[in-house]
Amino acid sequence: MWPRWFSELHNRYNRFFYAPLYFFCLIYGLIVFIRSFLYKFGLLKQKNLPGSVISVGNITVGGTGKTPAVIMLAEWAFGNGRRVAVLTRGYGGRRREKVLFVSGPEGLLAEADEAGDEAYLLARRLHGIPVVVSSDRFDAGMAAHKKWESDFFIMDDGFQHLALKRQADLVLLDAGNPFGNGRLLPMGPLREPFAALKRADAIILTRSGGEKDKKLEQLLRGKMPSMNVFKAIHRPRRVVFPVSGQINPIGFLRGKRVLGFAGIGKPYAFREMLVDLGVDLVWFKGFGDHHKFKESELHQILMSAREKSVELVLTTEKDWSRLARLDTGRPEIGYVEIEFNILGDRQCFEKFIDGLITGN
Repeated sequence: MWPRWFSELHNRYNRFFYAPLYFFCLIYGLIVFIRSFLYKFGLLKQKNLPGSVISVGNITVGGTGKTPAVIMLAEWAFGNGRRVAVLTRGYGGRRREKVLFVSGPEGLLAEADEAGDEAYLLARRLHGIPVVVSSDRFDAGMAAHKKWESDFFIMDDGFQHLALKRQADLVLLDAGNPFGNGRLLPMGPLREPFAALKRADAIILTRSGGEKDKKLEQLLRGKMPSMNVFKAIHRPRRVVFPVSGQINPIGFLRGKRVLGFAGIGKPYAFREMLVDLGVDLVWFKGFGDHHKFKESELHQILMSAREKSVELVLTTEKDWSRLARLDTGRPEIGYVEIEFNILGDRQCFEKFIDGLITGN
């Protein structure tokens, strides 16, 4: 869902929707409050996995860049000798099993259609690290523990998954648009109210840079003086053309005539990134989050690329996970690989996470 969609609900052309959306917003807010209350006071019990759990989540619908953050944390833990497993819901996948092993130390174990785009992307990037899909993250964790003796779990999109106890609760906020219009679903992008952030052990401001960071940090410090706040950016790492196996440094893009498209939480963020990288962006199209591309759509994109005589057709790595099953033809579609970088003292961040895990 795009933040623009929520704001358009309140313009003069959409007043008809206001009353029913407001009603459902109240119902949703009541359900969120009751559920949080029941877990907070132990009336609903949390389950414990045999090991440590780091949750990476947000309080808005999509677009904060959780997937690169999960990759960064999993690689860090794996590099320190942990038996890591990534637990994810597998949104958009067509799995039939209650628990699906997407990858393990032996490599890929499922296709993108089964796993969902995010889970498949994680599996492709995290070589040797199990990625397990289930709507019940406890079941996913136990399955990984039994199969591979995993005892260090990264829970993707876990902030609202209160059924599983965690040792570290990290929440990502997009520094440029942290709360949308400030309303709960379905009137706005918030999955929980602002006050829910107090549950977090740390807040990471993503897409950081400029005056927007200072204002948001002041707001957070004012409301939650003891909250740990870190800053991060999503840095373009390289350009990959998976079919041919060609890999280029990011500077390769400067000056190239490019056609771009994306079906992610905030497609305009990908567009801005391409412009910042110095490409000649001839044409760009945004689709909804987790968009399932049809062959006809892909054909239209490639036809536009030929008509406009572009040099490159680029999308996001997550989108390419959904396109891999289609015959891409020519020109070949490439993606920009992204990495998650903590700004400032990376070691300070790692020590903070270690402290939460060990209780020191």
